[in-house]
Amino acid sequence: MVGVDLPLTVERHIVATFAWGDDARVPAHGDLPNGYYFRPEGDDLFLMGPLHPEPTVDPDAFDERVGADETERLGSAVIRRAPSLRHATSRGGWASLYDVSPDWQPVIGEIAPGVFVDAGTSGHGFKLAPALGAHIADLLTGADADRGLEQFHPRRFERSGALDAGFGEARILG
Repeated sequence: MVGVDLPLTVERHIVATFAWGDDARVPAHGDLPNGYYFRPEGDDLFLMGPLHPEPTVDPDAFDERVGADETERLGSAVIRRAPSLRHATSRGGWASLYDVSPDWQPVIGEIAPGVFVDAGTSGHGFKLAPALGAHIADLLTGADADRGLEQFHPRRFERSGALDAGFGEARILG
């Protein structure tokens, strides 16, 4: 509506849940070589998700269910790291959307006179929301003293100034 094209894509990301069963408990961790993040969920479950970029999808038509092949892929990966989890059983999961920028960092700033954006926060937007909300409020009211967030302005992509972040191909840390 304001003639600005932001370089954002939408990816479908999954979370698979498993029951511990009689298996030994394993602490939360990110396994970069095997490509997943892992954390306990309550007393009976643990959950996992992939660390690597996933396929882009149409945000208006994507499958919110986790397929058996996706669960198997994650389950096999954790067993390579923690063989004691070989008796864990799948308990389902879900899929949701991540909005991502080319460098997997937020896109924040004024994109047209009086129009501000805070997008592309992928799977960690909820963790950043309190601080980013305060920053956006300052931008909107004109009270913003540079808090080091200018580096996230969308014009960085025009200058080929993508931010260096992440862990190689692994961009998501749960």
